[in-house]
Amino acid sequence: ELINRVQLERAYSELAEMHVHDPLTGLLNRRGFYKEFEKRNSGGRIWVFSIDMDRLKYVNDNFGHTEGDIAIKTVAAALLYNDGDIACSRFGGDEFAVIAYIAQVRGYLDEYNRTSGKGYPVGISAGWESSEPGSAADIDEMIRTADSRMYEDKRKRKAVRQD
Repeated sequence: ELINRVQLERAYSELAEMHVHDPLTGLLNRRGFYKEFEKRNSGGRIWVFSIDMDRLKYVNDNFGHTEGDIAIKTVAAALLYNDGDIACSRFGGDEFAVIAYIAQVRGYLDEYNRTSGKGYPVGISAGWESSEPGSAADIDEMIRTADSRMYEDKRKRKAVRQD
């Protein structure tokens, strides 16, 4: 009976983890991200970043979906590179959300691109929003604002690449 209870508790724990994590990257999924936001929204300033991978369709079309998955995992690794007090989520496809301040993500990706030997660069476009200390921040509104800023960054980056 003790063995069955231990096995049941282990299975429950694994199921709970699967319920809030993305299977490809191990990052939080949308459900996990919202739960984490609720934990952190205690009145202090919160930064939310909306991040979108640059050129994933190009990678998938020209190098295959396995390489696209590698590129997605590379962005996830970059987001976790300086994992201090941050919460990262893969919202789906090539879209990510991050709670807290992220510095050095593009530096991580630049180093990866310099040493990977891949025929494509891995890059991101990012937008952000922060809450005022003491406010009851609305995560959906913060994500909408961060998304809008991210798409502005994406347009600027695409114009520089001219693709």
